[in-house]
Amino acid sequence: MTSPDPDLASHLQRQYFYYFLRRVFAHLHPGEPFLEAPHVEAMCFALQEVAEALVRNLLITLPPRYLKSETVSVAFTAWILGHHPEKKILVASYGQELAAKLARDFRRVVESEWYQRLFPAMRIDERRNTALEVETTRRGCRKAISPGGAVTGFGADITIVDDLAKAEDAQSESARRAVRSSTARLSTRG
Repeated sequence: MTSPDPDLASHLQRQYFYYFLRRVFAHLHPGEPFLEAPHVEAMCFALQEVAEALVRNLLITLPPRYLKSETVSVAFTAWILGHHPEKKILVASYGQELAAKLARDFRRVVESEWYQRLFPAMRIDERRNTALEVETTRRGCRKAISPGGAVTGFGADITIVDDLAKAEDAQSESARRAVRSSTARLSTRG
């Protein structure tokens, strides 16, 4: 078995989101096999089209544990900021705990040595680095919020709504109403 060419691997990870996601997964889950599945390839293809401005709005609906949050809220935001460190990205999740976990995973990726070699222009501004918000030295950022979180005055280039309700809240009319209200508030921001 031959070793992959590191220059080719870096080129593919920079150019194609699918290969970048595979590298992120290996970084966050060392030793675990990557989920080779058509839905993962389809997500990556659709997100690549968003990145290339071929698609403006995208809705991904999958059951829990299908790699959706890690793909979109962690890997995709890191890949976009790698290419465009000036972009502002807002990531909304149903609770503070999930928002913080996804932000920590994002930070683990962008602070890794391999990521910094892959995207040398993307650097975190240490003066603007909090648990839920990371600003780049190029004034871009990734800001995580949960319903009820402040977004006033934050103009996002990309807004990601990632599970604004827990699965068990799907049957609750008041929970669905709160999600609709939060989604409407977010859709006027980006």
